[in-house]
Amino acid sequence: MNSMRLTPALSDQLLTLAPINLLLFNEELVCDYAAPVGDVLLGRARDDLVGRSADDILPPARDGLKPALHQAAAGARGWATPHFRFSYDHDGGIRQCCWSIQVNPVRTRRYRGVLVSWQDADRQAEENSALRTALNACEEEARARDEAAIMLFSDLRNAITPLSGYLQLIVRRPLMLRGRSPADVISALVLPRLADVLSAIDHLRQPPLAVPIRERAWRDSCSEQERSPRG
Repeated sequence: MNSMRLTPALSDQLLTLAPINLLLFNEELVCDYAAPVGDVLLGRARDDLVGRSADDILPPARDGLKPALHQAAAGARGWATPHFRFSYDHDGGIRQCCWSIQVNPVRTRRYRGVLVSWQDADRQAEENSALRTALNACEEEARARDEAAIMLFSDLRNAITPLSGYLQLIVRRPLMLRGRSPADVISALVLPRLADVLSAIDHLRQPPLAVPIRERAWRDSCSEQERSPRG
């Protein structure tokens, strides 16, 4: 299968849609290409970044990142850290930031430069925490649903078992009815059990977490009280 060659316009659109900030600097550390998340970097529009120096548009370049930029510009090696902390002036105050950042040399036959890519580490940590919380909630809900389903199927089996026994008794051993008519046994013993079966089926048709979870919590509470020493 032939691979599709991306056009410059398509490549640019893909880079701007990626959830990561990108700046490409030439050997003089002047920005030749910018693809910040949301098309804005620290209040500056994307088009306003191109043609400016790293010191002008990239605050970390003024706060400890400059050696890594020069090293990459010289083609030596890249540099990365998951937690690069820096501060910069913002709206008359000082803003603290933490980025997960990578600095890599770019070398082709016609171009030499530095690619700087990063994500907001604090925001990434918040998103990861939110994802973990959501995952834990889904796992807990899945466990609760499994337990609820087990309880419901157990209730259904407990309702069907005596019902099956009574019906087999009527059909196979009518003499054990001791003079009671099948209609009488069905009315007195089978129909009430049939109502239990229908009740269990109705529970199966409800949201799995509706009734069983409350019942389980109540039973757990009762068990805890029974285990507690009485004064």
